[in-house]
Amino acid sequence: AQAVESSPSKAGRAIFGKPDIVSGIPSESMHVFKAHNTEIPSLCFNEDGTKLATGGADGNVRLWSLTTKNCNSVLRSSSSSGGVATNAIMNVDFRKKFVLGCGSDRSCRIWTLDTERLIHKFTGHAGKVCAGKFTPDCKAVITGSTDRKVMVWNLESGHRLRNISCGSTCNSLDVNEEGTLLVTGHQDNRVRLWDLRASVKQVKVVQVHSGQVTSVRFSKDGKSILTNSMDDSLCIIKDLSSMAPTHYLRDSDFRTRKALSSSCFNPSAEYAAAGGVDGGVYIWNTADEKLEKVLRSHTSPVTGVSWSSTGNHLASCDYNGFVVMWK
Repeated sequence: AQAVESSPSKAGRAIFGKPDIVSGIPSESMHVFKAHNTEIPSLCFNEDGTKLATGGADGNVRLWSLTTKNCNSVLRSSSSSGGVATNAIMNVDFRKKFVLGCGSDRSCRIWTLDTERLIHKFTGHAGKVCAGKFTPDCKAVITGSTDRKVMVWNLESGHRLRNISCGSTCNSLDVNEEGTLLVTGHQDNRVRLWDLRASVKQVKVVQVHSGQVTSVRFSKDGKSILTNSMDDSLCIIKDLSSMAPTHYLRDSDFRTRKALSSSCFNPSAEYAAAGGVDGGVYIWNTADEKLEKVLRSHTSPVTGVSWSSTGNHLASCDYNGFVVMWK
């Protein structure tokens, strides 16, 4: 299916079919819809895979339901100045009843789904906030910025708990499901692993790429890390004690040209997906490094990908504000 430009008045709606139980990897587009009238730097599913959050350069976070077939909520973070948004959402996360949006205005906002109201605006970074994640227990939020800092925030009080210098712009971060480890990806081509128990302690720094790291993700079981880089490769790390690379995923046509371009595992970590500058969604077998499929529908660079926790859905977003749901 080819993405077709929709009018701004229809940018807040989508049609989703009933979720199917899907094994293996997607083979075709299920729905293509205009989610924002600007670039979408980030998207993610909630924990049960029934909702999708998209963050736009228009400063809005939109929440999409896979059952009600439309956009349930628009969470706004900016006003318009001369037709230009004063803040761009650079990263979103969605856990339990909370949604976060990291902004180019050097802040991270937290909304609650109970009231759809802003409950916190974390300020303290001196640069754009590129990355943010809830801890699995939703007691804390961790943010990373172009100011070369990682900060930990108490979700209930809004107070900052930690202010950590990491030596390079933090493009991406993730927390394992046990809440014990933090991984960060940086502009200096390095991946850093941190121990979150008691205090935040850096335990390993490795350079597995020759270009800046655009994305880091733990597998669902927490035993592997997937990284994406502007050297046009993905790396899988399975030995977290040494952080030595296990596999590299490449293709002659695959290119990463966005500093925040994301990649993801499927729930079993048998496959890894990433979006290319050519509009393709590339899917590799993580065991034998084989490129299994390139999904085609986007007509502009793919900026983000997210696999639902059930494995039933893969979503991708692009530079022109479109989202594609794959089956």
